[in-house]
Amino acid sequence: MIAGQFSANCDTLQQQKIEARGLEIFARMKQGNRPGFGNITGRMMNWSMRNETLKTNLFRFVDVLPALNSSAEIARHAQEYLGGEAGGLPALARWCVNLGSRAPWLVAFAARQGVAQLGKVFILARNGVEAVPALRKMRRQPLAFTMDILGETAVSELEARQYQTRYIELIGDLAQQSAQWPAVPQIDCDDYGGIPRVNVSVKLSALYSQVHPADPETAVERIAARVRPIMLAAREHGVFINFDMESTALKDVTFQVFKRVLDDPALRDYPHAGIALQAYLRESAQNLDELVDWAASRNRRITIRLIKGAYWDYETVLARQRRWPSPVFENKAETDANYEKLARRMLENQRVVNCAFATHNVRSAAACIAHAEELGLSPQSIEFQMLHGMAEPVKLALAGMGYRVRDYCPVGDALTGMSYLVRRLLENTSNEGFLRATFNEHVPPAVLLRDPAEAAP
Repeated sequence: MIAGQFSANCDTLQQQKIEARGLEIFARMKQGNRPGFGNITGRMMNWSMRNETLKTNLFRFVDVLPALNSSAEIARHAQEYLGGEAGGLPALARWCVNLGSRAPWLVAFAARQGVAQLGKVFILARNGVEAVPALRKMRRQPLAFTMDILGETAVSELEARQYQTRYIELIGDLAQQSAQWPAVPQIDCDDYGGIPRVNVSVKLSALYSQVHPADPETAVERIAARVRPIMLAAREHGVFINFDMESTALKDVTFQVFKRVLDDPALRDYPHAGIALQAYLRESAQNLDELVDWAASRNRRITIRLIKGAYWDYETVLARQRRWPSPVFENKAETDANYEKLARRMLENQRVVNCAFATHNVRSAAACIAHAEELGLSPQSIEFQMLHGMAEPVKLALAGMGYRVRDYCPVGDALTGMSYLVRRLLENTSNEGFLRATFNEHVPPAVLLRDPAEAAP
């Protein structure tokens, strides 16, 4: 599928059904609270949504903060990124930043506290054990969870082995805790029966430090060897493992590791494993067909987490720098239209695919629901996934409609998880983002529920 080849995703009747489901979601959202942030964090987020220059400078500063070792360094970088009139801060906030020349310790303290406060919005806890009270509260809403250990792209084999150990410990700790939790059928069952209460997402870049484009087979072999003990621990404790998808450079390696590990005789019949698929990639339709064919050839079901994609800026800039064809759709409407086409294809292959739709976009969610209903599938046959700290009204609206909703919950330290935090900030303040359009710009539902294929080039 290439840009310019999108046609309408649905006929008039199906569009009406999507709009009806979307309006139902919006109506339920009005009963909840508007997503927001506290204190100075909230004001900074709102400022950045209105000012592209401020957003860029703020996120550059947040990204570099972990590498700054002294108050003087932090104050100097804050002044360079945010202190000038061109930085975009209101005058009073700019004056406070410029205090760094006289009181660097004060600016450094405020910066670290601000990032820590922001981290609490998007990061559930420091580790799995500390997250348990929040997980219990989520299940009462009811929301399921998948837990991710912050950190990616290990820089040494020692660090990679440490991440492997942390994943295995997380599996054991959460399995032990969850055994005492009361059952919640809405989130603990699908249309085939019971599913694991504990769901863990794994980033393969954290498990091997020597991935090289010229030698992908070695990377596949070494990462598979690291993933196998994690999967065996998951099987022992009845835990679901999802393979996260990262940059395009790791895409093929991730698919190959997924298939190789699940072809292991000790794991061949273990059903609780899944992989992410990025709708913003031009090759995603082909990748989906390959996954479906592979699962069918093994007579097994796999979970596919359909996502829009979180590395759009990186992929686009890298392609321009190297004068490569962009691997991603450059227009958001194309990604949204492709998402609906892929969702339909997944739903049509329920025999081998468990459908997990990761989106904050009400139009996308409504389309998934309408397509599932058209195919005669029950609400238990699909689940929705959303990021912790984002789109709370959408989550609760879908949960109120009886769907299984899963919160993607990172655990770790905010400073060490800075790359994750910056991507969430970018997504929350994107000019084309659904959340911004809904909650900050108050775009009418009728506009937000249009077929994205009509706007695709």
